[in-house]
Amino acid sequence: MAGRHTPDPDWYAVLEVPPGADETAIRAAHRRRARDLHPDVNPAPDATARMAELNRARDILLDPAQRAAFDRDRQPTGEPGTTGLAAARSRARRSNPAEAGEPMRFTFGRQRPPGQNAEPKGPVYPGAEARVREAARWRFDPAAGPKQENWYAFLGVHPWSTGEDVRRACERLAKEATGLHLGADERARRAAKLRAAAETLGNAERKQAYDDDRQPWRPALGRLRDYYGQLGIRSRATPEEVAEAVTDAHLALGKIRSPEARAQDAAIREAHWVLRDPARRAAYDEARTTRG
Repeated sequence: MAGRHTPDPDWYAVLEVPPGADETAIRAAHRRRARDLHPDVNPAPDATARMAELNRARDILLDPAQRAAFDRDRQPTGEPGTTGLAAARSRARRSNPAEAGEPMRFTFGRQRPPGQNAEPKGPVYPGAEARVREAARWRFDPAAGPKQENWYAFLGVHPWSTGEDVRRACERLAKEATGLHLGADERARRAAKLRAAAETLGNAERKQAYDDDRQPWRPALGRLRDYYGQLGIRSRATPEEVAEAVTDAHLALGKIRSPEARAQDAAIREAHWVLRDPARRAAYDEARTTRG
């Protein structure tokens, strides 16, 4: 029917908690589900949307007024044909990396989950936890100097991300830097931090100097990838063989149009970033030996 209101998802089902869950249970459920849905570890194309939905569910259920309003109008089903926890588990299965069988993708940013209502008119005031996270992101002491900041974490990009990735991240954060609920001084501070990040990571020479001043890179054993196998080279490959394999991999990938192609492109760039630098490659080889 035209103009019919689209109901919100069942936020309890999204978090997989009962309607009577307290704050502790809600936060614990959010952490548990985020370990599976976060785009950092989930290669599914809808992982970003699912993570946004999960955050939305937590924020609503932790806000007494929003939770009360939702409880009054609550729909018992999260998806057509399924109810309660079954709907949430169905979504979790679709977004499970182990079942997807795809390479890990490295994308960041937020988008509205499909099926949610349009953005409400007027300012949106996030919950207390969201406000704390936002304030921490934008905390910046100009006297400390730009080298003290982790610009990769601030923008949500990787050291092997492209200049286009950096540009998009800056555009996304510009909305937080110009919010109407901010005072003039706070907007100026946020604009200064965003500008410093763009100037540092958006310029190849400044980015290289910034990387040189950072702590040496160390791979995480929990997500140690087989870069050699990915590029189809032996572990004793020369730098020239590494560069040639990266070129061949990009040529085989062709034009990057789909989420899967973007994920493969990011994985190739990650492998190249690690293996092209002698210090990073040595740390990676040591970690492979340690893990056995």
